[in-house]
Amino acid sequence: MWREKVLITAVLCGIGLALYWSVRLEPTGHDHAVRGPLFLPPCAFKIRYDMPCPTCYMTRTCALMARGRVATAFAMQPFAATMFAGMLLATPMLVVALFRRRPVWPIVASWPWRMIIAITILLFAGSWGYAILRDALR
Repeated sequence: MWREKVLITAVLCGIGLALYWSVRLEPTGHDHAVRGPLFLPPCAFKIRYDMPCPTCYMTRTCALMARGRVATAFAMQPFAATMFAGMLLATPMLVVALFRRRPVWPIVASWPWRMIIAITILLFAGSWGYAILRDALR
């Protein structure tokens, strides 16, 4: 049971760190650009192949989501916006799970993980295809 609590705590810390940086970074008016204390170089994949990489726009999308600009974020990178929303929804459930007296793992183990992973991969690939198409039409 203590291992489960350590894992939940680690996930909550990761979510907290992601939310912290999302709030600290400021999306700029330029493509792929964010300002803030974290130095992010331009996307090497985009520079080399002249097309967005699978994770292009994710940082900027999270920064937009943190500012409540949901429609703009979804238009920029639907997968990242969905994952950000998932993090926000998971946080209260993880906090409750952290203080539960019964283990949570039996509940999580019963989830349809193959389907969840397949849907996640399809959403990720679809989001990349969307970014490539959107950039090609500009």
